[in-house]
Amino acid sequence: MGSVKGTKITSNNKVEYVVSISYEESLLLKGHVTNIHLFSEESADTKANILSRGKGNTKYLRIPRQIAKDIGEMSSVKCLRMESADKIIIYTVIDK
Repeated sequence: MGSVKGTKITSNNKVEYVVSISYEESLLLKGHVTNIHLFSEESADTKANILSRGKGNTKYLRIPRQIAKDIGEMSSVKCLRMESADKIIIYTVIDK
């Protein structure tokens, strides 16, 4: 996980962050440096459930009702899994 080392408000009312992340985490970017979203683990305040079904124990991550609005059945979905020593973070990107 990373941390913010500094911030600066620019003349066009944007905030510039200086961010420090581990080398392994930087490799997950695969060289992409646009469309980056910055968030904190502590901002995740909606609870969700994981269900297991079937013999192979297929896992389902249920999307909570308050988050699921405006998500269509035929939306394109991309996922990325990232692990730290004590957590698994799953990023899900859904096209509107």
